[in-house]
Amino acid sequence: MPVPPPKLMAALDDLAAGVSAQRLAAEVDRWQARYHDPAADLSHAAQLRPEQAIAYAVYRMPATYAATATALSALAAAIPNLAPATLLDLGSGAGAATWAAAETFASLQESIALERDPEMTAVARRLPPALDRVSGQLADLSAIKNSRPLIWPSPATA
Repeated sequence: MPVPPPKLMAALDDLAAGVSAQRLAAEVDRWQARYHDPAADLSHAAQLRPEQAIAYAVYRMPATYAATATALSALAAAIPNLAPATLLDLGSGAGAATWAAAETFASLQESIALERDPEMTAVARRLPPALDRVSGQLADLSAIKNSRPLIWPSPATA
């Protein structure tokens, strides 16, 4: 199983240092119970508090990184000449997919990360960039979280 780079793990440790281990554990238990509750309506998730966003990043980011890196490695093996230059990460959270893509694809030059929760965006801003060669844009979508945007793929032109 892929392990996040030491630079990322050190940054997550620094995030965790700002909140007591007991508080982090309580926040993780709280959101896990909600996610596993079949009656919970997750379509309108409440805005996270700072401790919740930190707890989520510290607890979930290593596993999310590993799962994403595994999938991207399989994709790279299946399509050997795949060389993406840009990553668009919707619902980026703290940026685990950007880290995994930057580690998997040497061709990656830019990432665009879109996240709706301002506290999770704040956590992502506290982490170092995935790789120095990857320029990044991090957009806070909280201003449109109650709207229903239409995303329509345009046909490719050659």
